Amino acid sequence: MSVEDQAETMANYLQKVFTNEPHTSQRGHDGAQLTHKAVKVKEAAAIINSLKNNKSPGYDLITTKMLKEAPAKATRFITILANAIFRTGHFPQIWKCAEVTLLQKPGKNPKTPSSYKPISLLPIISKLIEKIIHGRLLEEVTTKQLIPNH
Repeated sequence: MSVEDQAETMANYLQKVFTNEPHTSQRGHDGAQLTHKAVKVKEAAAIINSLKNNKSPGYDLITTKMLKEAPAKATRFITILANAIFRTGHFPQIWKCAEVTLLQKPGKNPKTPSSYKPISLLPIISKLIEKIIHGRLLEEVTTKQLIPNH
C-alpha cells in the first residue's frame, strides 16, 4: 500500500470517528441572554503563567514560552480578544481547527487505522481562551448549583 493510500485510509477512518459540533448561542436554557464578567488583564496574565511549558504548539507555531515572554501589550490584546468573544458569542472557527498527529499504539499492527491514536494540536491562544471560558462556566455552575451533589 502506498503512502498516499495509507494517508487516504487514515483520513477516511478519522472522518468517521470525529464529527463537528454545532455552534451554540449565548442564550440560556430559559432563553435569557447570558451575561459575563469582563476578563481582566491580571486574569489573562495569571492563566498564561499557569500554562504548561511542555505543550506542543498548534499549526500557528506559537508556543507557551512565547506567550509567557511576550510584552504586557500582548496580554492586553489577548484580554481584548477574550472580551470580544464573550460579547459577540463567536469563537473563531480557525481556533477550532487542529493539527492531527497520529501516534501508533504500542504492540498494534501498523497497517490497521485503529492502531493509531490521534493527537490534536490546537493553537495555544485557543487553549488560553478555553481556560477563561472554563473558569466562567465553573463559576456559573457552582454559584447557581446547577450540578447536583449526587
